[in-house]
Amino acid sequence: MLYISDVVNPDTRTIDVYIKPINVPNIRINSFFAIKINNQKKVYVIPKDALIYKEGKFFVYVKFKEEPKLKEVNFIKEVNDGIFVSKLDDNDEVLRDAINYEKP
Repeated sequence: MLYISDVVNPDTRTIDVYIKPINVPNIRINSFFAIKINNQKKVYVIPKDALIYKEGKFFVYVKFKEEPKLKEVNFIKEVNDGIFVSKLDDNDEVLRDAINYEKP
C-alpha cells in the first residue's frame, strides 16, 4: 500500500486507498479496480479522546466487569475525528475521555 487518504468521504463513508500493483500487465493510469484484500486483521475506529500514549505504547480503557481496564492497541492512522487501531476485540466497549481514568 502506498497511501491511505486522511479524509472520509461523507457520501460513501469510504476512504481512498492508493496502491502500487505488482506484475499486472495492461494497467492504465488512474484506473479503478475492484480488489480483494486477504488480510484478516480487524481494524477499529475509536474517538481521539479514547486513546492514551504512555511508555512508548498506545492504550485505551475498555469496560471489564463494570470497571475500566487498560488495554494496549496498535495505532494505525488518525483520520478526521477518529483513530484507526487494531488489537481490540469485537465485544470490547472502549471508554471515552481516557485521561479521566488515569491514576496519578
